[in-house]
Amino acid sequence: NDIIKDIQTRLAKANLYNGVIDGIPGPLTIKGVKEAIKLNLCTEADLYECENPKITNNFRYSELIHSNTAVRLGLSNEPSKEHKVNLIESCINLWQPTREILGKSMNINSGYRSFEVNNAVGGSKTSAHSIGRAIDFTSPGFGNTRQIAAKLIKEFKTKGIKFDQIILEFPDSESSWIHLGYKNDKGQQRSQVLTAVKRNGKTVYLSGLH
Repeated sequence: NDIIKDIQTRLAKANLYNGVIDGIPGPLTIKGVKEAIKLNLCTEADLYECENPKITNNFRYSELIHSNTAVRLGLSNEPSKEHKVNLIESCINLWQPTREILGKSMNINSGYRSFEVNNAVGGSKTSAHSIGRAIDFTSPGFGNTRQIAAKLIKEFKTKGIKFDQIILEFPDSESSWIHLGYKNDKGQQRSQVLTAVKRNGKTVYLSGLH
């Protein structure tokens, strides 16, 4: 993020930041900006950019760490620096291209999940959400989840866009969503397409779209 790099550079020149100028705002950057504001070296707009940076043309950091469960239960959902790097990489290489393919807003209901949040939702210990590699979303402006999944599968193949998983989650439910993973916990991109359905009260994952 060039805006963040510029802020970090200004802070470093004022001896208010001694971290790496990497465009990734962490606690040191934010602390430096708050001190710089007092000295009229930074503005509230700079602080906003550091606390909620724009990752790509259509996504800000706050969207990628949003979790309805975290909000409801008041749980912290701040990623580690490693997981933050994963979020940025996944957003640039998969989620932004997805947004451009759909041409409509994507509503993320679950992005990154901290250990506490992942436990609260009953997520797998190897969930891609917990390492910053997956989002769950809808795009009502584009269509229903079956339409979204079909469009993405076709366009990813045409454009050579790599991914790990597209899961069409409970497509016959009003609360259906799309799980979109960039890489799994082993760094693999398996190009898996699955549909999650309920069978006898249990969740079953079927290969392909159904």
